[in-house]
Amino acid sequence: MNKNKEADAVGYGKPPRAYQFQPGHSGNPSGRPKGSINPRQMLLRVAKERVTVTERGKQRRISRLELAVKQLWNKAVHGDLRALNMLMEYMPTDEVITNMPSFSVEDQAILQNLFGSPSPATPKPQSKPHQRAKRRTS
Repeated sequence: MNKNKEADAVGYGKPPRAYQFQPGHSGNPSGRPKGSINPRQMLLRVAKERVTVTERGKQRRISRLELAVKQLWNKAVHGDLRALNMLMEYMPTDEVITNMPSFSVEDQAILQNLFGSPSPATPKPQSKPHQRAKRRTS
């Protein structure tokens, strides 16, 4: 008899048995439909789609994500600092700095300043970048 009293207890989060949802019936019938995807999944699905591009006179099929990265690199190479900052933010610094045999010593020093982590294979740059003075607030 003690079990029945506990099962029939009514209170916050415990409605009377007559008002509980019956098996197979949802408490939110107009809720999210099955199979719907969230924005992240939708973005990944679109990024994986393949598109046809022409490079050096030849057509290739590459993913939209690869195309976006190529366009970002092109902008960075042509002087777009925002594109360069985005690339540097996501660039694996260890691989870039240690695998730079084709860069001159000056270029390696510039890349070290951008990434902020020196490589043991390349010399440290001699000059430090100019730092702005902190403003007093009083």
